[in-house]
Amino acid sequence: AVLAQSDVRDALIRQGLTPSVGTPEELAALIKTDLARWQKVVTDAKITAD
Repeated sequence: AVLAQSDVRDALIRQGLTPSVGTPEELAALIKTDLARWQKVVTDAKITAD
């Protein structure tokens, strides 16, 4: 896997990302959770697109 390459992993970390591996289903669940979290932040802060 590409994340086994230390240069790739290090580049992601330098960009503030947390490299991890998982199944497509796990990624879908993570996206769903993140979407709900950020939707609440946007709604509570009354953020709108200009």
